[in-house]
Amino acid sequence: MVPPVVGYAALLGSRKPLPHRRHVEHIITHTHTLLSSIMNKKWQILPKISQKFREQFPEIPEVVLQLLHNRGLIGQTQIDEFLNPDYSQDVHNPGLFRNMSKAVERIFQAIEKNELIIIHGDYDADGVCAAVILYSTLKELGAKHLDVFLPDRELEGYGVNKDTIELLIASGAKLIITCDCGISNKAEVELAQKNNVDVIITDHHTTTCFCNYPSKNPERNLSRQRTFRRRSGFQTGAGVNKRI
Repeated sequence: MVPPVVGYAALLGSRKPLPHRRHVEHIITHTHTLLSSIMNKKWQILPKISQKFREQFPEIPEVVLQLLHNRGLIGQTQIDEFLNPDYSQDVHNPGLFRNMSKAVERIFQAIEKNELIIIHGDYDADGVCAAVILYSTLKELGAKHLDVFLPDRELEGYGVNKDTIELLIASGAKLIITCDCGISNKAEVELAQKNNVDVIITDHHTTTCFCNYPSKNPERNLSRQRTFRRRSGFQTGAGVNKRI
C-alpha cells in the first residue's frame, strides 16, 4: 500500500512558504556550492572492460557488465548475489549500523504506546521509496498512528527545516524518523528534542555524526538521537531503511 504522501497539508494545515529572500539565497548558495564542487574535481573514467571479461558473461548487456566491473563485481557468485539476491543471506548485517538496536526499540515503544510517528522523507526518488518502505513496514508491525511528510522542493527545500519541525510538533508527533535526509540538521533536531519529540535519523549521506556534537547533557543527547552511518559499502537512503 502506498502511503498518503500527498495532501499532508490537509491534515496539518497549510504549509508556510519560505520567505522569498531566504528561498532565493538558498538556491544561489546551493548552486554555487554545486558548481564549485564540479569545477574542482578531476574526473577519472575507469577503463573499459576487456573482451575476455565480456565473453565470460555473454548473457549480460555490455553497459550493465561495465557497471558491475566498476563496482568490483567480477565473479559469477558476486554478480549473481547482486543481480538476483537472496535477501535472507545476501545482505549485510543490519546490526552494523550504529544505534540500530536503540532505534528499533524506540520504534516498537512508539507502536505499543500508539504515539504519532511521522516519517520525514525527501522529494526525490530515493527519499520517496525510503518513506514507502518504512511506512509499509511499520503498518505491518501494527502502527496505527502513522503518517508521512514529504517536503516540497520549492516551499521547504532539501532536508529538515525549522518550520517543518514546528508543524510536526504542533501536530502531536512524538517520534520523527527521517529518510534520506537529516544528518546535517543539528539545530532542527535539537528543536524537536526541546519539545520532547524523539528523532531517528536514517540517511546515507556522510557528515559529522550528531552524537559527536558537544552537549550539556550527553545522556539526553545520546538517548534521543539515533544516527545511522554507512558501514557496509554503498547504500541508498532506501537501502538504509531496508536494513531497519
